[in-house]
Parts: sequence; C-alpha cells; structure tokens
Amino acid sequence: MARACDWVVELGADDPFMWVMFGCNTCETWTLGSHCWYRCQRVVRDLKVESASAGADEGHWRCATCWGKWCWGLCGPMRLVVIGRASMEGGFEPGYQFAYIGDTDASIDNKMAFLRTASILRVLSGKEVTKESLMAALDTLSNNVVCKFSKGVREVRCAQAMEVSSETQDQAGVRIVCEDPRLSLHAAGQEYLVLDKKLIEAKKKEPICTIDQDFLHYLLDYAAASYDIEATWPSGDATRKLRNRILDSAGFLRARRVIAAAL
Repeated sequence: MARACDWVVELGADDPFMWVMFGCNTCETWTLGSHCWYRCQRVVRDLKVESASAGADEGHWRCATCWGKWCWGLCGPMRLVVIGRASMEGGFEPGYQFAYIGDTDASIDNKMAFLRTASILRVLSGKEVTKESLMAALDTLSNNVVCKFSKGVREVRCAQAMEVSSETQDQAGVRIVCEDPRLSLHAAGQEYLVLDKKLIEAKKKEPICTIDQDFLHYLLDYAAASYDIEATWPSGDATRKLRNRILDSAGFLRARRVIAAAL
C-alpha cells in the first residue's frame, strides 16, 4: 500500500479537486499520468539489470521526453499543485489554479501521504488489498486525472516518449525497466499528456508562484475532512497496523474530525 501511494497525484476527491503533479525541471512540464516516466535501474558489472527487489532502492525516474533525471533537490520544490472545481461536462470550471509546492516539511508530507492512501482506499471501496487490486486502483486514478484535464484545460499538450539507445543507457549506467505498463512507460513513441509551463504562464500572463505553506496546510486539512477512511479501509491483520499508524500519525485523525465537524 505504502509503495503504491507514490503513484497517486489526487489529494482531494470532492469539490474542489486537488492534485500534486510531478514534473521535469528541464522540459518544464508535468505529466498527468504518474506512470508516464521511464523507470531506470542501475546496471551491475555484467550489464544485467538488478532484480526488482535488489535494485528497488537504487532505481530512479527519467523524463521520457528529454532523458533528464528526476531528483528531489531540483524537482521536488517544483511539483505542481493544481486546484479546481468540477464542471457539468466533467472537466474544470474556469478559475482553476496552479502553484509550485515549494520546500515542504514532514507535516505536509505526512498529510499528503494520508490523502494518497485515502484516494486508493476510495477506489478499492473495501476490496481486498492485493497487487492486482492496487494496480487496478492506480490505473483508475490515473485515467480519472487524464479524463478530467482533457476537457477544456488548454494548458495541456501531448508529448511522446523518446527513443533511448543502449549506448545512452550505458553512459548513464542504467537500463530502462518496466514492471507493469501501469507503473511506467515501456516503449519509445508512447504518447502521453503533460501540463506545460509555457502554456500556463501564457494564459495567466504571470509566472507560476509558490503556494503559501500555511494555505497548503489548510487545503490538505479541508481535503482530509471529506474522507471517511474508517468506512473504506479493508479488513484483515495485514492492513490494520498500517491503518492505525496512518490514522494516529501526529494526531492527524483528531484534527480531521475537528475540521469535519466545523464544516
């Protein structure tokens, strides 16, 4: 469950909607699908890719358009917060907003982890937590984002995964791997949708700003108030400890209940 949350960008399922998108600081774009990246793993001496279990901690993501490496130091603060209200057509009402997330502390990261988990649980809707059910949930969430942004959001454009030669991969000391096409791109030429900084700033007629951290806390608390996580959490000993750890983390459950009662 915890690993699956890394692929979730949706933080608020009810109006207003809220997403935090991952992007490339070189291309200045943000992918709508969190799987629309090349997953790379380090190559050992005999040029064989390490197994998923052995190399999982040493893998990294690269932009499928420019081959740029995603790293927290450069790309983390430029994650894009998107906030909007639903339209009757299933897209956004005019007035949706974009902002950089900036440097976040542990309290914000914990709240976002909580909301990503809640998003998965909402889609699972009480189903048993298995690898396949999690994959299906991630696929549903990704398709929801693409569908939402495809309707009337003019800052979106199509991108295409580049061909990365074996020589280029050798120079980086990695190999492109794809455990599942719902987790990462698996072939050159695949098309995917991105939010483009140039299109965003052209429409706004001003640079993208960084969101105020206090306001971000407020938005995350508001989003958390819409979830009834106790009602959707799967049963079983395997998930009970994780449930309790998330719900009790830093008193967030108590804060969520206070906010829900005040709304």
